This record gives sequence, C-alpha cells and structure tokens, in this order.
Amino acid sequence: MKPTRVDILEEGARVTNGSRDASYGPPKVNLACSGELKAVFRKHMIRDLSPGELEAIDMVLTKIGRVATSPKPVRDTYVDGATYFAIAGEIALDVS
Repeated sequence: MKPTRVDILEEGARVTNGSRDASYGPPKVNLACSGELKAVFRKHMIRDLSPGELEAIDMVLTKIGRVATSPKPVRDTYVDGATYFAIAGEIALDVS
C-alpha cells in the first residue's frame, strides 16, 4: 500500500507537468513574475495590512502573474483573482 504522501506527490507531478504548463506557462516564469509583483507591492505599501488581507492580496498578484505569463486567457484565473480581491476587501473593511 502506497502512503498518502506518495499519491499527493504523484498527482502534483501529473497536473504540473501537463495541463497547468499549457494553461499558465512555465512555473519558473510565472512564479518569477508573481514574485516581482509582490515585491513591488510591498515596496510601495504605505499602510500595515493584516496578515489575512496581505495573503489575499498576494493571491491576487499570483493570479495577475498568471494573466501576464499565460499563453491564452483562463477564466478560472479571473474568477480566482476577483474572489481573492473581494476577500481582501472584506478583511480590510470589516470593522466588527
């Protein structure tokens, strides 16, 4: 019997070595783009963001990186980006 961790690693290898590369471009390029976007965002941030808001913004920037490096538009990228931005707004604006 195979350990669960091996199943997880094999599944990850399957999805990242095929359809995701075709949809989002090479991970090296995509991750470099997202990392640069996040660095610029932090460089120009003038207020402290809560950890939750910052993480949601990071996810938005990850999706923007995918838009920049994907060979064609992927609807899921835009849905995810909008959702994470809404979550960031909810965290930032919820004063309860």
